[in-house]
Amino acid sequence: MHGIGKSDQAFSRMIAHDQPVNISLQPREGSSKCCGQPPSCQCRSEASRGRILRDLQNASEGDLSESHHQPLPRASPDSYESKSRFIPRGSLLQILGKRTVAGHLSTLLDDSQPLDQLADYISPGQEGACHCGDGLCTGSRILFACLMRIGREDRIVHLYNQPTTRRVCDGGLPFSDGGRFPEALNGLKEKEKQLFRHAQWQLRSHYLTKLNPEDQNFRQLDDEASLPFLHIDEGATTINGGLSIVRHIRIDSEHHDLCESSSHFALKTFKKGPISEEYFRKELRANQQAPRHDRIVPVLTAFKHRRRFHLILPYASGGNLEELWTTYSSRGALGGRAAPWYSTQWLLSECLGIAESLAATHQPTITTDQGGQRNSTPQVHADIKPRNILCFGTVEGGHQSYTLKLADFGFARKVNGDSTLQVGDVTHTKTYRPPEYDVEDFIHLNYDVWCLGCVYLEFITWAVLGWSAVENFTNRRLGEYDGACTSEAKGEDYEDTFFKKVSRIPRWYDLSGLKFEADRNTKSTSKKTATSQRSFRMSRGKIPISCQVKESVKSHIVDIRNQEVCVPEIREFLDFVEEKMLVIDAGKRVNSSEVEIFLRDMTDRQNDQD
Repeated sequence: MHGIGKSDQAFSRMIAHDQPVNISLQPREGSSKCCGQPPSCQCRSEASRGRILRDLQNASEGDLSESHHQPLPRASPDSYESKSRFIPRGSLLQILGKRTVAGHLSTLLDDSQPLDQLADYISPGQEGACHCGDGLCTGSRILFACLMRIGREDRIVHLYNQPTTRRVCDGGLPFSDGGRFPEALNGLKEKEKQLFRHAQWQLRSHYLTKLNPEDQNFRQLDDEASLPFLHIDEGATTINGGLSIVRHIRIDSEHHDLCESSSHFALKTFKKGPISEEYFRKELRANQQAPRHDRIVPVLTAFKHRRRFHLILPYASGGNLEELWTTYSSRGALGGRAAPWYSTQWLLSECLGIAESLAATHQPTITTDQGGQRNSTPQVHADIKPRNILCFGTVEGGHQSYTLKLADFGFARKVNGDSTLQVGDVTHTKTYRPPEYDVEDFIHLNYDVWCLGCVYLEFITWAVLGWSAVENFTNRRLGEYDGACTSEAKGEDYEDTFFKKVSRIPRWYDLSGLKFEADRNTKSTSKKTATSQRSFRMSRGKIPISCQVKESVKSHIVDIRNQEVCVPEIREFLDFVEEKMLVIDAGKRVNSSEVEIFLRDMTDRQNDQD
């Protein structure tokens, strides 16, 4: 079978014969020598074989590069090596169609032989399926092509003549080095068997099936078979992460059931090593536990191939939110390309979509196969930032637009029954982390609300003032450091956060909390004398540390509010972010459902005005 992976649905019709007609290979009369006059010469079959093999070679595609640090290479059709090329299933079906196969068989078999039955066995058409019953099976095309590669297609007759229950097709491949060949191919020499094994990998490629939403197991793919990834445009980018990289790929449409509307996907590859495998398993588990929501990017499939772990996700043509900010501006005067789709309504709607996805993560329900719903365990996403919000291209009113979706649940963690997590259990996102991460022992679900509030504030900054203002805002935050005695770091502690730590140091005349300690030190000066010293120390004990929103953040919000282009709807949104989301006390911070309700009300009012 060309696609390595069984289909859940098989064709109901088969072309298997209960009583197959035995076929014997009878070369045409006069074919023992070349007379130069086809069809009665041997060169006709050789020419047919060469033409078919050339067509297969020219149709082959390069496998995904083994390099995880370079863009995908453009391979030449002349390089036809195992593990580096594959023939797309559609090309294999077309090149080895029934008519072509019958034509080639006619150069080998006597006219009296039932070519149609043998051609049906090799190349079952759309109206019939392989006798194995798998709708994805390519019949016996790969077997036939491999025998052609070694010049022994005569053995296909022996395979056909086997009883139906023992008849081999492409679904029986691969024939591994340690495995036995079918009895019908015992006539092959050992060297021919080796060449056959080599050829089969060039004709087979994996079929990628969609992951069941509740299945946390990944597939172990055969390392010898190629991945069905086609080359991407030279302008495609490779994004390097700490333990993984993400690539834009295109998968041959005949080799997957991941998406009906697109062949473009994102491939997330984890680098080799035990730590990467651990993160792969955690990310797969967290993503599978995330709710199925149209504003959450799903993992389509997961697999291991050639010692590397991979996730395949939908491809976001607009990149991430930060990339969108750097490329476009809400108005042409702000620099960058003007976004023709931008409006206040778009901004509010997309922020609502992300709030919906977060609320679904915090209060998830899962739809069962029977159509019912059941509650699932809430999760803290723990890594909300612009780079984890992806932009999917759409068309609105004839213009390009983007729909934003929440992605990357690699750091997500389930919360306890009391909706808390220990701080040490969460891998935080540095810039957008909330203050409780630094000064408390536990975090709550609204950990994510602070992070989202930070992203919303930068989103509003881009909308009103442009990308350069987002960068300036970052520099202003960096210029404001934590207060004295708040960390073990020497000197001033500069960090890009939206809050700072401060300590309450009592005045010198405040005697509360003071502790006095005395030490006595005796030292001999001679055999008959000694010195005795006493020292006294005064200390305050523990100094309370608290957090506050940075002044640079507060002043930045005032600057945005005072802009003439800051419309009333944006001001109302800005007030909500400042007063309800960027709140130091996590217990007084709104939850994700309240953020969703607020933004839904705003978008509804905006729609009524329009």
